[in-house]
Amino acid sequence: MIFRFKSLFFLILLFGCNNNASNSKTEIISEKLVFNEDSFQHENELSDGFNLKIDNVIIYPNSLGEGFFLDINFSNYNLNDVSMLSILSDNQLVLNESITLESKKVDYFKRYLISEEFLPEKNIQIIFSSLKEENNINDNRILVERNLKINSKKIALISGQLSLSTKAIKEEFQKDLDHYFVLPYEDFIDLDNFWKTKYNLVILDYFPLKEIPKKWFEIFLKKLIEDQSSLILVSKNDQEKYIRKLLPLFGMKENESILKNFKIYENQDFRSAFFYNQFPSQFFNYDNESIKSAIDWTLKKDKLVFSFYSSKSDYFKDDDLILYGYSNIRNENNKVFKAIISNVEQKVYLESKMFLNPVGNYYFAKFSSLKTGLYSISIIDNNNNIFSEMNFNVKENNK
Repeated sequence: MIFRFKSLFFLILLFGCNNNASNSKTEIISEKLVFNEDSFQHENELSDGFNLKIDNVIIYPNSLGEGFFLDINFSNYNLNDVSMLSILSDNQLVLNESITLESKKVDYFKRYLISEEFLPEKNIQIIFSSLKEENNINDNRILVERNLKINSKKIALISGQLSLSTKAIKEEFQKDLDHYFVLPYEDFIDLDNFWKTKYNLVILDYFPLKEIPKKWFEIFLKKLIEDQSSLILVSKNDQEKYIRKLLPLFGMKENESILKNFKIYENQDFRSAFFYNQFPSQFFNYDNESIKSAIDWTLKKDKLVFSFYSSKSDYFKDDDLILYGYSNIRNENNKVFKAIISNVEQKVYLESKMFLNPVGNYYFAKFSSLKTGLYSISIIDNNNNIFSEMNFNVKENNK
């Protein structure tokens, strides 16, 4: 009887300790606002075999900064060893580190913030080195086709006079800016490669300082329209008679009195910002924030576009299927999505709301224990608009 009482007391004590540890872990995760990655993992029974398996890979942009995140879920069955993890972006080695495996631990999760210089244009490859006791090395590597490269904005700065405003603009753009300087004594305005290059934004920096030829203005206007370029004009009071032809591009009449120092204008796909500076020498001091705001505003013409993917290309019976997606720019309104899986008869097989990861700002939905067969996936919003459609095949096994 004493023995049974002690055993019972030991079990109660052990259970209480586990609960306290679990609660403590939950509080830490909550305090740091870190997404609970355990929701991506399922409980696996230890099998008799020895195997290391990549379960899911999720790649998404860093919405709060540069680079991108790479989340890897993998499972270990009975291996007590060290494996090397290698990550390649477009065949360029990004990371190589050792991973210690414990035979009693099944589910593993790793998250990496990869530098912007390694943004993939084609694919990401994740490879675990094989181990001596491992009975299946086919699931040690995954090739994820993904292009996270976003074309950088091209800016043209045309200066008729170098000033503090020129300095402020150039400091705002450390790269991707082509600077053209028009010599004031030249009759012909030669801008070299300006006409051959498509620019997202053209900034006229105290230009023009003399009468614009009619033909030049017509070609310039045509280029802005065809390239869908935004326009910023920084001008001063002794330049007023030379910029009259440009005023309609800023929502003003050609003969209108210039009363405002700063004005923004939008017409369909065209955006512009107008600066009229009576005191050019003070521009850098009192209006630097305004020109930063104007640059941000004129460049942000991108429409909100969502892209959706699956966490791997090959699925096998009883695997977890994870669907995820993200937007090309910051998703402020947290749009609601739903994932619907249909079978070959086009009947709804499974359906789930897509949850929003508050840290990574990407959507995800998880489906478990799918039977073998062909399926189609539809991602829709509350208005039943289809944002993405995919097909996938669940195979019998991974031997």
